[in-house]
Amino acid sequence: MPGCNGKEKEGTLANDPKVSYNGILNAGPVPKENLMTIDTFSSQDYRARLDELAHGHAGIRRILDETGYPPFWERPAGFEGLVRIILEQQVSLSSAFSVYRKLKTALPELSPGAVGKLTDEGLRSFGITRQKARYIRILSEEIREGRLDLNALEALPDPEVKKQLTAITGIGPWTADIYLLMGLHRADIFPVGDLALRNAMKGAGFARPDDDHPTLEKKARVFSPHRSLFSFLLWHWYIRTHNIKLPG
Repeated sequence: MPGCNGKEKEGTLANDPKVSYNGILNAGPVPKENLMTIDTFSSQDYRARLDELAHGHAGIRRILDETGYPPFWERPAGFEGLVRIILEQQVSLSSAFSVYRKLKTALPELSPGAVGKLTDEGLRSFGITRQKARYIRILSEEIREGRLDLNALEALPDPEVKKQLTAITGIGPWTADIYLLMGLHRADIFPVGDLALRNAMKGAGFARPDDDHPTLEKKARVFSPHRSLFSFLLWHWYIRTHNIKLPG
């Protein structure tokens, strides 16, 4: 990306005939023209990328001047990060973090194997709802039994990552988008399913109050290929303007 220090990496697993791709063993190398470049951002380059975005958009410049740079929000890539995002579904971040902290205290190594040793009652003893305990257990089983390889997702393009994740019970588009954005740090993600993000886009003047999901997604495309940082900036604006205190 011009003017930035961001690094790009190709889906190299798709080149290896010994590696399973989407459940099918490749017969040979994939032609280079079929590979999709994967763009990620990091704590080292995200401010430069925001500056680049602001250079071409007066509205972004205005918000950036008002609020400053957003924090570099992240979740661990892998099982632990997905578990935390599942806990954050449809609840406040403070509530989710409280449950996550209890779980991490009991299981410092939050792995599929460790979760597999717990009963549903054991999971619920940390404050996890029955439904989310089921989701976490299903996720751990998918990984332990080899049907989902979270490490392999890092080399796959965004649509394929989302396809594989949303095939798992309990992981919908919002969870997959947040994992892509905060776990894998993909550069062009706009989690339209996030209520705070939608409200921020409207409140900050980038959309009309009555705009629906498809309209918001269409308007957000203006900020591609920087939609992840557009999302970060909107969340930051929302948190600052609503005096929200984040946990942790």
